Amino acid sequence: MSRILAALALFAASAGPAYAQAVGLVTDLVGGAGPAILSEVVVEKEIHLAKGAKLTVLYYSSGHEFIFEGPALIRFRPQEPLVIEGAAPKRRTLTAKGVTVRAGGVAPAAFVMRGPKATPPAQGAPLSERVAYAVWLEQSGQKQEAMRHWKALSAERPGAERLQALAAGK
Repeated sequence: MSRILAALALFAASAGPAYAQAVGLVTDLVGGAGPAILSEVVVEKEIHLAKGAKLTVLYYSSGHEFIFEGPALIRFRPQEPLVIEGAAPKRRTLTAKGVTVRAGGVAPAAFVMRGPKATPPAQGAPLSERVAYAVWLEQSGQKQEAMRHWKALSAERPGAERLQALAAGK
């Protein structure tokens, strides 16, 4: 029995990150290296932002966006991020209504409607919010409308490979 427990403990330790819980979605990154737009952030992940970099993460549990400015060291907790070094993040609520985010789904998150209709982001909404809305359109089967948004977003962030791929229909 102790051999089985030891083997399970060894497996769990070696499998750690592969089974980490996703807590949020990167919806924008400007001015530095870091996680790609549309990648998921997992519990206890630490990200170091260089001076001048700006990172936006949409948290699944609350639907809030957290906007970080470098230099900073951030650890992602289940309910909200913890800034180890640097300035506290700005917290923002999405203006798009009727949409919530949950982990999983096709790529990389699934958006589900709370009501019969969802409203788009407000005029002049940040790129991060428009990314979240485009993912929702994609997941709700509105492929043509999503494509229109992916093309506009990829024009704003030509270095974001995932946005470029989605704009090209890949």
